[in-house]
Amino acid sequence: MSFAGRLAALPPGPFARLAALLGDVRPGKDPISLAVGDPSGTVPDFVKQALTNSAASFGNYPAIIGTQDWREAAAGWLNRRFALNGAIDAGKNLLPLAGTREGLFSALFPLIPETKAGTRPIVAMPNPFYQCYAAAALGSGAEPLYVPSLKENGFLPDFAGLSEALLRRLAAVYVCSPSNPEGAVASQAYWHKLFQLADQYDFVMLADECYAVCRACAPAWWRVMPY
Repeated sequence: MSFAGRLAALPPGPFARLAALLGDVRPGKDPISLAVGDPSGTVPDFVKQALTNSAASFGNYPAIIGTQDWREAAAGWLNRRFALNGAIDAGKNLLPLAGTREGLFSALFPLIPETKAGTRPIVAMPNPFYQCYAAAALGSGAEPLYVPSLKENGFLPDFAGLSEALLRRLAAVYVCSPSNPEGAVASQAYWHKLFQLADQYDFVMLADECYAVCRACAPAWWRVMPY
């Protein structure tokens, strides 16, 4: 497929589709924004002060891997937050990003084979889906597969229920937990099943857990949960 063909195959995002459906319709009251991924918290004073104190260093590109202090702080937080017993290595397991979209998009490209099971590889993702997942799949030459997140399956896509033919073509799977926009959290059993499938059918798992990590950018349902 040509580059232009890949771009043409990218479906419009959910908010663009909603805007098209509404057209010129105007509600009787101000609409409620569903842009739950945008940060809505006030920037703490200590963050503002840290930025001010570091202003002199803004004229230089930072190292791709971040500073040693940042890597150690991030690794320490992750290990404490998720009780990982030191599994996150500050020197091996971390990269700074401008945002989660950058990592979710870029990570797929070196992982996608030219073919899988003798044909075009598949990248599966939840539906509703984050536009970035589909863009990465198409950009890397794979076929996006939109797996429904329904009330009947707890708003978590049933990847295990895919046909044998589709499972054999899977090169990667995007999982969002807590999910957006439903707020469903994958159980330990759900993750175990996915890892078993990944081992059996040799595909990569990409876990999008930005709402578990970033309290400031999380939707309201996550902010009220124990942190």
